Amino acid sequence: MHKIFRRALFRTLVAAAFAALGTTAQAGWVSGNFDPPAPDLSGTFTFELNGSSCFDEDGSKSVNSDSNNCEVSLTHLTVLYQFPLTPAPGVIPDSADITGIYVLDGQLAGVDSNLIGPLTGPAGDYAGPWWIQFASFGIDPVYLYDCSAEPESCLVATANNVTFFTSDANGNPIPEPGSLLLIGAALGAGWLARRRGAG
Repeated sequence: MHKIFRRALFRTLVAAAFAALGTTAQAGWVSGNFDPPAPDLSGTFTFELNGSSCFDEDGSKSVNSDSNNCEVSLTHLTVLYQFPLTPAPGVIPDSADITGIYVLDGQLAGVDSNLIGPLTGPAGDYAGPWWIQFASFGIDPVYLYDCSAEPESCLVATANNVTFFTSDANGNPIPEPGSLLLIGAALGAGWLARRRGAG
């Protein structure tokens, strides 16, 4: 009887682990950071994604419109350009300026936005307004400007190294469900092997 139960438990754990690996990420929060080769521009961000179509297929898709079921909002942003640049009141959270996302292997891999800002800096050369923009295609996925009119003429810095990871609302990384199930399956298999060796 114990042998049948152990086999059934082991098969259930393995099946659950493989099923979890086959599923894509669901709506929630995705955080990340950008840090280009030049040491003067870096930052962190958190996006909240809601809707059943956000991760339903790979590729580019528009968001925050009536024609799709995916709402994306920027809920956290820090920008460091030699001095911290702080989003002005009312800038965050921002869903109106997020226009699209890029999904790869069921995970967020890029964000497209209009200019987001203003960001305000300390007095002197870094006094605001500053603006930031995300782009999922092109050489650089994050752009920093020091004006909002004709931003191409006032590009200050870019970031070409951007990472994304599943997180909670505060930007803390959380393991993927598939990883948790694999750990559970490994522990269950180890327990069964130990029980079999003891019996």
